[in-house]
Amino acid sequence: MNTLREDSVVLHEVENIWIIARMLEDT
Repeated sequence: MNTLREDSVVLHEVENIWIIARMLEDT
């Protein structure tokens, strides 16, 4: 169960990084 929770956190961080990277590209 701990692994599942960690995976969710990592996925969330990856999404945030992807969104930020996309915003930087648009600028």
